[in-house]
Amino acid sequence: MLSLDVDAPRQEVDGQRYVVGGLDDADWVQNARFAGRGILAHGAEREEVRLTELEESGGAPVLAAFPIEVPHGTQFFEKVHGVAPEPDEFAKLADRCPVEVAAVNRATPWQTLMSCSMLARPV
Repeated sequence: MLSLDVDAPRQEVDGQRYVVGGLDDADWVQNARFAGRGILAHGAEREEVRLTELEESGGAPVLAAFPIEVPHGTQFFEKVHGVAPEPDEFAKLADRCPVEVAAVNRATPWQTLMSCSMLARPV
């Protein structure tokens, strides 16, 4: 199973959990697309999830919320994509930055998880 080590705090956007990728060709993004599931880790917490990539139009609102919800996580996007840490600027990244919905693999409500930096490794 794919393990995504998440370095950002958990955030909530419209009651759903998300993982935001800074690069479309990142290893963890490719692994998530292939596997469709993974283990999200934040510190000692680990959670098995189903991962489903949103279409570009669905990812834009999540990306727009990113600089508000995770202001300390915008530096990567600013450096790599040359955007200002503003919602409108981040929404424009939807064609370059994949957004995965992360659904918990047990009967619990969805929450939101957004991250600007992740490492992927097969387990």
